[in-house]
Amino acid sequence: MRSIEALNDELKKLVLEPKLDKMTLFASLITEYLEEKGLRPIIVGGLSVELYSRGEYSTSDIDFITPGYDIVGELLEKLGFEKIGKNWYHRGLEIAVEIPSNHLEGSQEKVIKFKLENDKHVYVIGAEDIIVHRLESALASFPENPEYSEDYEWARRLFLIHRDRLDIDYMKKQEAWVTRLLDRWTHDKH
Repeated sequence: MRSIEALNDELKKLVLEPKLDKMTLFASLITEYLEEKGLRPIIVGGLSVELYSRGEYSTSDIDFITPGYDIVGELLEKLGFEKIGKNWYHRGLEIAVEIPSNHLEGSQEKVIKFKLENDKHVYVIGAEDIIVHRLESALASFPENPEYSEDYEWARRLFLIHRDRLDIDYMKKQEAWVTRLLDRWTHDKH
């Protein structure tokens, strides 16, 4: 089992890494540590969009869905994170972490194991679910014209990038308005 001291040593090496690399490498270290405790943190939110968009999207925090909120909070504090509101923040690394829930709003079967160059990995919400979540956010923000929302734009971009591997039938089992948008997108050749 990896010690807190060993984790802190690894974190010091991340300071000069580019932001996306720093965040994913940090997430992989947390994942490895928590897996040893029987937990599987799943990246959701902006970082999942950034990973699926191959870095086109940019976020400033890491959202994990995981049981064991207290275990993760205690770990983050031992690693030098400070609890500020709903987030933990590490000043030296300039990384913010949020655990919005212990329940994944989506399919556990769609979660992917995203392998990093250093033989480490993270778990990421399925592309289908992050697209649906972004569409839900777009509709909540702009009920009359969801296509005016940035979330709508990112849902569409992710759809276009990954359309050949998406489980469209699964996605169409979501809300009726999501199905209407997906029907329009699947018939659109651009």
